[in-house]
Amino acid sequence: MDGDIEAVKQHLANGVDVNVMADNGGTPLGWTALLGQYEVAELLIQKGASVNFKGGDGGTALHAAAFLGRLEVAKLLIENRANIGAKNNNFETPIDVTKANWENTQSLLGMFNINVDRKETEAGRAKVAELLNQ
Repeated sequence: MDGDIEAVKQHLANGVDVNVMADNGGTPLGWTALLGQYEVAELLIQKGASVNFKGGDGGTALHAAAFLGRLEVAKLLIENRANIGAKNNNFETPIDVTKANWENTQSLLGMFNINVDRKETEAGRAKVAELLNQ
């Protein structure tokens, strides 16, 4: 999934804080990680986004990437010193969220109108879990 990198560049040029937290508790890097937008994530990190900044649920961008099995984004975050042991407000680490119940996953994604393929997501989660176990 690709993000609108030109729009992101424009927002950054206009002085948007790369670590701002939205009313829903999300952060730009967290949303980008959740959606698997590698190039946008890379740009945000280059512009100073903290890979360990916690959103409203206490989760980091690595939690978001792990939750939907976004392997390439997870690798990028780890290469930029993401804390693989960070815990969210439910005391879950990124590896814990790779094991999330599918019905709960669908419910959460439905609140944000995000659709994903179950098989692809579960395969991605397994790959992220393998990466985190190294």
